[in-house]
Parts: sequence; structure tokens; C-alpha cells
Amino acid sequence: MKLIVFSILLLFFISVDASEKNEFSKGVAKDKSGNIVYIEKHTSKFVEGNLVSLNTEYFDPSGSKIGYINTNYNQSFVPDYEFFDSRNHRKVILRNRKDLIYSQIQSGKNSNTKNKTFEQKDNMVAGQGLHAFLIKNLHNFLNNKGYETEVKFLIPLNKDYYNFSIRYLSESTTTITLRLESSHWFLKLLAPQIDVTYDKSTQRLVKYKGPSNLLDSKGQKINVTIKYEYEDQQSTSSLMWRYK
Repeated sequence: MKLIVFSILLLFFISVDASEKNEFSKGVAKDKSGNIVYIEKHTSKFVEGNLVSLNTEYFDPSGSKIGYINTNYNQSFVPDYEFFDSRNHRKVILRNRKDLIYSQIQSGKNSNTKNKTFEQKDNMVAGQGLHAFLIKNLHNFLNNKGYETEVKFLIPLNKDYYNFSIRYLSESTTTITLRLESSHWFLKLLAPQIDVTYDKSTQRLVKYKGPSNLLDSKGQKINVTIKYEYEDQQSTSSLMWRYK
């Protein structure tokens, strides 16, 4: 009898391990001069192959933690998330409640918290929900180079959302690159386009080129290029894996 109970428990734990998986990755963000601006450390949780949470920690080049963003997807491309930059005390909290999206924004240490409510829109994305949207639709771009789609990208700090078109840009034998562009004049000044590169077989993000959600050391908006590596790649780069 004990053997039967043990076998049942063993099968239960095996099934949990099989359906849940954590994936660890890191990215190095560089400015246009090639200088390292910050390092990202990501923990992605998958359940039955679906991305359910993504926790990111930010470190300066010396290894000191400077911020984080914690995301829970809840089957939505407008996920619940909390972002915080400890250098300037910028904080954003977003909560998706079906038809309405609630945000709390603090733009600095001594500033008041501001609340704003947004209506849910078709094809709306926010924060790291854009990453989930691209993964979900990657097969469309792989199967049809002429495929294009559009999202409404909610940016709580700007208290608005913006239309972004997404199209195929290029590919190699192992990767595909997509380009995101906005017709809004302000975003065109900030970043004319965003380029994201994914691995075709694993659907992992391997490169990002566009505006950062972190400000630089002077409090200015910056554009960065981020290259990602994953723990199971057994990278020999000490820079990528020394931040534990």
C-alpha cells in the first residue's frame, strides 16, 4: 500500500515538473557608442508551454541593483505589472481588470502618486506584454513575409496608448527580425523604429534595438541595443553570468 501511495505521489511531482518550467536569461544593454548602460536578469515561468510570468532585475555595470519589473500575464497582453527604478524612484503599477486598466504612477521620490484608468482596446499591449504578443504571432511572420499587424501600445507614464505597426524585416538561417514603427510624431522623434530578433526554433528573444524603459544616469531617455543569452547555452562570458 505504501508503495502505491509513493508511486502516485511520484507521478504527481513528475507531472508538475513537466508542466512548469523556469527559464533564466540575461541581457547587456549598450548605448549608441557601445558603452554598457545596464544589465538585465530575467526569470521566465512557463506552464504547459505558455509564458505566465516574467520577472526582470536591472543592474548597473558595477553589479548594483537599480530596479525591477515583475509581470504576471494572466492570459493577457496587457498584464499586471510593477516597475521600479531605485535611482530616481520612478514607479508604475498596472492592473488589468477586463474592460478597464488601472495605473498608479510615481514619477519621482517626492512626487505624488497619480492614478489613471484606461479602457481596454482590441490588440492592446503593455509593458512586457508586447513580448508575449510577438511570441504568440511569430508563426505568422515566419509563414508569410508580407504579413503585417498592428498593436495599441499602452504607455502609462505617457498616460496614453500609441498605434504600432509590426512587419517582417529580415531573417537568417536561425533568427527572424521584426520591425515596430509608430506614426506618432513624438515617438518618431524618440525612436523611429524598434527592431526585435527572435530565434526561429525556440522563439527566444535574442536581440532588442530601441528605446529603453530605463533612463540614463542623467535622467534622459535613451535608445539601447540589448543582446540576450540563456543559462542553458552555457555561455563562457563572465560578464553575462556574474550577477546572481
